Amino acid sequence: MKTVVGFLDTYNEAEDLVDDLVDAGFDRSSIDMVDNESDVKGTKAKGKKSGGFFQSLKKLFGVHSDIPEEHKGYYAEGVRRGGVVVSIMVADDEVERASDIMDDHGAVDIEERAAAWKKTGWTAFDEKAAAYTPEQIARERKETVLPITEEAVKVGKREVSKGGVRVYSRVIETPVEEKVSLREQHAKVSRRSVDRPVAAGEEAFKESSVEIRETAEEPVVSKEARVKEEVVVGKEASERTETIRETARRTEVSVEGEKDFRTHFQSKYGSLGDKYETYEPAYRFAGTLSSDKRYMNKDWSVIENDVRSDWEKKNPGTWDKFKGAIRYGWERVKHPTRKAA
Repeated sequence: MKTVVGFLDTYNEAEDLVDDLVDAGFDRSSIDMVDNESDVKGTKAKGKKSGGFFQSLKKLFGVHSDIPEEHKGYYAEGVRRGGVVVSIMVADDEVERASDIMDDHGAVDIEERAAAWKKTGWTAFDEKAAAYTPEQIARERKETVLPITEEAVKVGKREVSKGGVRVYSRVIETPVEEKVSLREQHAKVSRRSVDRPVAAGEEAFKESSVEIRETAEEPVVSKEARVKEEVVVGKEASERTETIRETARRTEVSVEGEKDFRTHFQSKYGSLGDKYETYEPAYRFAGTLSSDKRYMNKDWSVIENDVRSDWEKKNPGTWDKFKGAIRYGWERVKHPTRKAA
């Protein structure tokens, strides 16, 4: 068994290479992929981190011990600078086929790349050196990064004080006047002259006494507290709908040639009922072909099958619909002054 190693500049290129190796019949479990933010991978999963990318490379180099020591340092530096290492363990008679697939995907000659680094003063890989940031990677590749940002307006609710009502209870004295009739009883003693004989059985001479009590009514005031009314203090909820109007900012990046793309779309596909946005990804995809080393300085008839394969990987079953737009975009970017068919 031998190890075939390829170095790619971008993660997307490395993913495409892995897909093609698997499509060609190679076992995915025999493929490893390492970039400067993730662990050793045999799949396209991204985002797992261990002890740093160099630890991942050490694992890979430990498995593939036939990689020259000098090249290990080159690959490590390449990963640190934003590239991706793809390695595959194959039988001796499969080395050439795996190498050809890597070459077709634009695998970099790591010795030539290292020679270019040395011209800028680089001498050897340093384990302690930090991985390149996206900005550093873009500067090294002389790329301009245009971030596209967009504001999202989020409307929420918060409770605010709107004042309130305070209810006091106090005692008020109100004068009350009412007339009442009072009755008094007084003793009344009077004499009257009579001249009659003592009746039979009436004792003529007997001592007696009579007591007459005098009475009088006086006013008595009593009070009874009675509830005449109740004041209920509480809160009631009501809802209202309020329309919030705000502006959200976003950046837009205009693509050179987009005006021509729109014109081409209107003339070729505008009558089919689709919108330009449906075809826009095809025109943009075509723009990336001009910088792909596999397609440079080649005619459409030569590259069409490979371009179709690349497109169908992410847009299965749509080639026939979009191939015209893709070809136009490729011709437009490759030959800005030539009128594409």
